[in-house]
Amino acid sequence: MGHHEEKQECAFTDAERVILILFALMPPPITLDMIVDFTKQSPISVLNTLEGLIKRKWICPYPKRGDFGFEQKYSGKTW
Repeated sequence: MGHHEEKQECAFTDAERVILILFALMPPPITLDMIVDFTKQSPISVLNTLEGLIKRKWICPYPKRGDFGFEQKYSGKTW
């Protein structure tokens, strides 16, 4: 039994790539308007794309306001 190595390429749509780059480069919070502007997609399409990325665990939503988490820690705001 040989070890079979197969490179599996992660296939992202253009919109998914843009969203992942935004999340990597921009400080939170990233708004729906920002994503719509960058992807040139409708808000509904963007929400569907975000849902897919969340389901596949590539991104995770910000915690609710008041929770201690990424958004509160880095935004400089207190709730």
